[in-house]
Amino acid sequence: MNRPQEKYTITPGIYIALIITFLSTIPGLYFGMTHAEIDPVVGSLMFGIAVFGAAFILSWAAEAA
Repeated sequence: MNRPQEKYTITPGIYIALIITFLSTIPGLYFGMTHAEIDPVVGSLMFGIAVFGAAFILSWAAEAA
């Protein structure tokens, strides 16, 4: 009944993807906290990317748990 657990190899590409994902959320967080005036088109693109990055981080955390 017990199967040996598989170990996943951690490559530098995983760390790079994680760093890029965290960095994609920073502009949305900054402009959301400071309420700075930005162009609506740029704002919607920036916040859309930030939401997508945050959802990706949440899915990684749920998978790891």
